Amino acid sequence: MSTSTIEQKLQALEDRAALKTLVDTFSNLADTKDVTAQVLLFTEDATVSSVSSGQPGSSFKGRKEIGDAFAGYLANFETVFTSTVSRRSS
Repeated sequence: MSTSTIEQKLQALEDRAALKTLVDTFSNLADTKDVTAQVLLFTEDATVSSVSSGQPGSSFKGRKEIGDAFAGYLANFETVFTSTVSRRSS
């Protein structure tokens, strides 16, 4: 039997909805390559670290560094669809 109160359950649902909204907003901004708005989702002192195949990758600190990294990455693609990426033909 769960010992969570109704208030705790409600808070968990609200937190989950807020996180979903954040992820959706982040993804939609990536789709439109709006890095300027995307980095505003991060605090000034945020750190973004990538992981590939379980191994640590690049790490970026602060909105400027994060924005530059996102812009550089997105420049490689003509069209971005949240989870599907089309490579720009050169």
